[in-house]
Amino acid sequence: MNFLSEWVEDFIWVEVEHERLYPPENVTKPIGAFELTKGIDFNKKKVLDVGCGTGWFGRQLKAKGAEVIGVDVSSSLISEAEKSFKVINASVYKLPFSDSEFDFVCFFMVAHILEDPAAAFSEISRVLKSGGKVFFAIVHPRAENWNIDSGECFMDFLSYGVSSERAWIFNLTDGRKFVKHYFHRPLAFYEKVISEKFKIVRFLEPLFPKSLQKGKKYASREYLFMEIEKK
Repeated sequence: MNFLSEWVEDFIWVEVEHERLYPPENVTKPIGAFELTKGIDFNKKKVLDVGCGTGWFGRQLKAKGAEVIGVDVSSSLISEAEKSFKVINASVYKLPFSDSEFDFVCFFMVAHILEDPAAAFSEISRVLKSGGKVFFAIVHPRAENWNIDSGECFMDFLSYGVSSERAWIFNLTDGRKFVKHYFHRPLAFYEKVISEKFKIVRFLEPLFPKSLQKGKKYASREYLFMEIEKK
């Protein structure tokens, strides 16, 4: 199953970000991303934003003095991101860049929709300088599962260790909801894939505030962030 294709013409996501319709995207995700990169000097550094989406994070790094180049496969998301920095329509499996070209890579919320994350990390390693860092995020392997019928999430400890296809339900604040799919994989899977060419520096697991939780619409721990370094 190619879940990447669900994002190729994704006009609703531009609206979600503009109108701030998905609370975890507005709260938990920025908390993790900004904590991950806090205190790092990006001035005059070259940053590749893989799966840059609308460019929300690339804009932050550009404001810190970085030269940001994005790649994505969605023309609608590219149209939004390229208002802020250069973006190329390209696959993470075949990045159109030279070896050791970048100081940093952002790889947020992409690996869990890829059929072959190992090939993606290999290609990222190729374009990253020795000792360069990757800022990485996925749907947390311990995140709640989603019930398609009710639209609610629930704890599913029994299936944690089993790689499987899962639905991710986006309950929007205007009452709408839409569904995307991803590959659930246990943390050991990612540790093995990453460790082939990188070392894991640290994890971040921001919690969604209980004060903002409405019933069971949002996972309590939706994102897992990692800082990893090329060996």
